Amino acid sequence: MDFESDVRKALKSAGIKEIQLESPPNPEFGDLSFPCFKIGGPAKAKALAVAIKPKGLIAKVEQVGPYVNFFVDTKKLVRSVIKEVLKKDFGKGNKRGNALIEHTSINPNASPHVGRARNGLIGDSIARLLKFNGYKTEVHYFVNDIGKQIAMLVYGTMEMTGKPKFEELLRHYIEINRRVMENVQLEKDILELLHQVETGNKKVIKEFEDIVAVCVKGLTKILMIGRRIAVDGKPFQKNLKKRWLKSKKIILIH
Repeated sequence: MDFESDVRKALKSAGIKEIQLESPPNPEFGDLSFPCFKIGGPAKAKALAVAIKPKGLIAKVEQVGPYVNFFVDTKKLVRSVIKEVLKKDFGKGNKRGNALIEHTSINPNASPHVGRARNGLIGDSIARLLKFNGYKTEVHYFVNDIGKQIAMLVYGTMEMTGKPKFEELLRHYIEINRRVMENVQLEKDILELLHQVETGNKKVIKEFEDIVAVCVKGLTKILMIGRRIAVDGKPFQKNLKKRWLKSKKIILIH
């Protein structure tokens, strides 16, 4: 059902051939207006308002000066819209091509808070819309497995016996931050850890991998709520052309 189409049909049935509709400046004057300046002014508008009866999505017809004002039947309109929306694949597009969406990708050194989780909701909604419109989508969550935050966690947990629990990481991170603020040398030591990873120190790389494994396991557990998740890629995989480190990625499967 289409309100404008109903209005045009009603005017055409009343003998109007040239139909130019306007949007009233005030809702009190209806949802669509038909000006009658060129076909008889107020008198013609009054005659049309009497002749045209409510039908379809037209709830009421009124004459105000040289205008015929049409009011939409909101109840019928809402029912027709809901009925259309509930049809299978309503609004679905037929786009072709691939869409790669990378979102959320929060620092893995602690569990996500509400503000960070918001990015996941937005990103996932965008991915679903693109997929619904026909795109072949792939969603990536890149884990920062080589940043300063991980180096700080490694440094802050080096003296521990056994691996830390994911729930403890934030406390360790806050504590090492406090210590860095009090001792500038600690920051230099942390940056040296990063340098050791980049130069291929296997012992330090193993320490980074252990912390990253705890981070990824904890984040995956959180992100798996209502989802299927595949973890792809290998941390610290060397690129032969560039001595950069390749991040692990979590692919969200829709």
